[in-house]
Amino acid sequence: MTTESTKSKDLLDQKDAIKSYLDSLLDTNQKLEKQVSNDISTQVAGHIPQWAKSEFGVLNFCSAGIQLYVPVSFVRGIKNIGGRIDKVKGTSDWIKGSITTKGEKVTVIDTESLVVSSNKRTVDYQHPDANSYVILLGDGNFGLVCDTVGQVKQITAADVHWRVNSSKRRWLAGMLQDEVAALIDARRLALAVSMESTLV
Repeated sequence: MTTESTKSKDLLDQKDAIKSYLDSLLDTNQKLEKQVSNDISTQVAGHIPQWAKSEFGVLNFCSAGIQLYVPVSFVRGIKNIGGRIDKVKGTSDWIKGSITTKGEKVTVIDTESLVVSSNKRTVDYQHPDANSYVILLGDGNFGLVCDTVGQVKQITAADVHWRVNSSKRRWLAGMLQDEVAALIDARRLALAVSMESTLV
């Protein structure tokens, strides 16, 4: 073998070695990206509640301009307030008062105070009580005040950008992917209502 052909073979071997090395780096990066993607998917999957594992219905409602959804399976009823909210002294800011329905007292939660931090709330906004509604949740012993009640639609877990690693407002499950609207986990909210200090 001539010196020239030996050099040519060495260059080819070197190119093959570099190509192999670069391919291995690319493969490693792809594996890492896939692993990270899988880790994120697993992390999110761990935060998807049982009620959202298959297609589920959600009810849309609006409070102080905030669009919200709640799973239909947790809705116990919808009541028109008709100006009948009884103010309750010495309660938290997020409690608007109470109403009586079917002989039972229902705690009415001020949805805006619940969802939005105090420094971002609508200035001087007051729900028009006579035209407001309360969406009864949990065992029907509490409800969220709202201005309008919208339609029910079917969605899947893929339609929601789920919150992960949230230490506050854990009942706020996530945001719908195709609109600026939050999804409320009514089961966690019911638990939070019973433990007032963890609500906000």
